[in-house]
Amino acid sequence: MEEGDEHRDKHRLEFTSGISDMWRKRIYTDLVLVVDGKYLRCHRFVLAAISPYFHSRLYNGQRESVAEKLFFNAASVKIMNQVLEFVYTGTCKVKPKNSEDLLKVAALLGIRSLKDKCDAYLTETVGMNNCLKMLKLATEAKATKLELTSRKNILNNFMALYQTKAFKALSSSDIISLIKDNDLRVPNEDVVCDAVLSWANSDPKMRKTALAEIFKHIRLPHVQQHYMRYVLGNNELLKENSECEEIIEEAKSVHEDPGRRHEINLSRLEYRNDARMDDVIVILGGTANCGPAGQLRQSVYGLNMSLRKWFPLEPLPYGFDSGTTACSCGNDIYISGGGDSRQGLTLYESSENTWHVCAPMLVGRRGHAMVGLGSSLFVLGGVIGQTEDGRLRVTPSVEEYKMSSNSWSKSGYLTDAVWGMSCAVHDNKIFSYGGYVDRHHATQTIQIYDPYIQSSCTVGRLPVPCGLTRSVVQDDVVSIICPTGKLLQSDDFKTFEHIATIPNFTRAMFGVAIYEHKLLLFGGKYGSDIFDDIIQMDLEHLSMTTLPEKLVHPVWGFACVKTTLPRKHMVKTKHDKLWDTVKCDPESASRTPTPPILMPTPPPSKESPEVIGHFIRF
Repeated sequence: MEEGDEHRDKHRLEFTSGISDMWRKRIYTDLVLVVDGKYLRCHRFVLAAISPYFHSRLYNGQRESVAEKLFFNAASVKIMNQVLEFVYTGTCKVKPKNSEDLLKVAALLGIRSLKDKCDAYLTETVGMNNCLKMLKLATEAKATKLELTSRKNILNNFMALYQTKAFKALSSSDIISLIKDNDLRVPNEDVVCDAVLSWANSDPKMRKTALAEIFKHIRLPHVQQHYMRYVLGNNELLKENSECEEIIEEAKSVHEDPGRRHEINLSRLEYRNDARMDDVIVILGGTANCGPAGQLRQSVYGLNMSLRKWFPLEPLPYGFDSGTTACSCGNDIYISGGGDSRQGLTLYESSENTWHVCAPMLVGRRGHAMVGLGSSLFVLGGVIGQTEDGRLRVTPSVEEYKMSSNSWSKSGYLTDAVWGMSCAVHDNKIFSYGGYVDRHHATQTIQIYDPYIQSSCTVGRLPVPCGLTRSVVQDDVVSIICPTGKLLQSDDFKTFEHIATIPNFTRAMFGVAIYEHKLLLFGGKYGSDIFDDIIQMDLEHLSMTTLPEKLVHPVWGFACVKTTLPRKHMVKTKHDKLWDTVKCDPESASRTPTPPILMPTPPPSKESPEVIGHFIRF
């Protein structure tokens, strides 16, 4: 300690000791606090110095109050004596009997040091039996430590607490604060609904109006379907509330069309931390080296977007390469065609990290499109073989796969036979974008297929002919990425604008996913070059950067799907040396890259098709 600091500390001690001594001897006291009819003598300047509350009562901004008495009714005389003891001496005995009252008065008077002392004391007393009461006290007093500890106890013991009287006495804002917390520990979201309905039924007349705001924070898409139908569907309070009905219908639509789950950026779709689920970009199969003898791959690996680490998943039952397509249905993944089995369809059961071989397609194909819609899969178009003179046999046929019965059936035709197109689902219809009509010629055609009437028609044209594109949907906006780096976008799914171009991007057979409003482009091939990079595009600011993470291997012709997987599947073993580290340049990982601007450019002429040559082996 420096000499100056020592002198200052001595000065403070002498000064505070002198003031404390004068208070005990009632010397120079110029103010009387009247509490419960009792007179407590003190010094107005001391109260004003330590308490914003007393400062405002003793000084109105222009002049000091000359009153000799100040009435105070917010505490008992016993508690106020203890407060004054702390004000003048810095000490007081905080005990179970007085701790809550002292905290309330300290918070009212704005005496931070006393509030912190009570906050720390009460935090040590929090348990399952009093955490609800303490949360209410902490919220009113703005006691940070007490609030955090009480909240943690409630979140961890929610199952045991939501039927108690103390829980039912909480305000609607308290309920919202708890159920929207990602750290809430419940076996399933049905329990959260039970808790909210129990709370509402304890005072239905007063609380039914708050239900809509509360239901916005329940993760209803994770509520089990039978619970939604029989419990929520038959609840009278919910039936009377149109906003609640809308939220429930939204959740039902997610259940009824699981293929759209990862196309919606909705907070109610998020998993709670206790579910131990992470968003993952899954890379399936592909070709690891060039030439016609390119090795078919059965490997499956996922990039955990929270950890930014690669993990191995259960390998495919047989190899898939270029010409393969995949889609997610809920958190499960279907992959079809191409590879070793052109008729093959396999299902990845995400909850078990296992693959199931499903019934084969009626007609084997590759370069086709596949989407999930409702409880069905639809495969459209693709190449089904070639003629003796080497021309491709491109089919317009559509097949439907019923997930419930594991069976295929014919389901009409596209207007034009194409392969290498990209697809999207909107308004229960399937949109097909561009593609090739033969081995070399791409088209601009936008086709729409209606599965309910099993018919197709042409609804528009892309700005340029293009094939081997990739499309992603987020919040009812479809983005198409061309092999030459052009980015097309539409919010009606049939009228596209060329909004930007990715610099130095020329490749095909790459993967694409969208995460937190950013496009991620993976790998691909151009000529003899096979890529292992990951490019991130910010669609809002039209900027891009290359991420430090890379693919495990340079690869092309793979399927790429975003899903959500249990954390237990992403565990390394001593045999998985390949997965021990993400291939990453340490220097690039530590610095923030400067994102180049994606300059919007006019659409090219019709004579400039967006094709760079394809690599599908037929």
